[in-house]
Amino acid sequence: MDTLLSGHCHYLPQGEVVTLLKSDVAHGLDMFEVVHCQMYFGPNRLTLKKGAPPLVLFLLQLHQSFIYFSNRWLVLSMVAMALLQVLFVYSPAMNYLFGSAPLGVVEWVWVLTGNMMIYTVVNTEKWRRCRAKSE
Repeated sequence: MDTLLSGHCHYLPQGEVVTLLKSDVAHGLDMFEVVHCQMYFGPNRLTLKKGAPPLVLFLLQLHQSFIYFSNRWLVLSMVAMALLQVLFVYSPAMNYLFGSAPLGVVEWVWVLTGNMMIYTVVNTEKWRRCRAKSE
């Protein structure tokens, strides 16, 4: 075993590793060698690396949304869209033209709640897909 450990078995040719383990390629290690290797090296287990908790991943996705502010044209178009939306909702001419009425605080709470629910569902689905690919 010491020869195997000192020889960096990952770099040794397959035949040499099989010889050092006193095994053969067709049948593998016999039961006595398996027990001996387990006693020497420990159990043959892979430990999973713990990832970040779901809440942290969600907050990181929120943080990534600030990347949008590096694009001047995107920010300009978002501001223009918000101004047009406010104009549509609160301008008497637009209210008359489209038969709409200004929104109150309660309606805005409903709108923002609905938006946050959709945002949460979409990002949760993205997180699940990303997690499924990594496993």
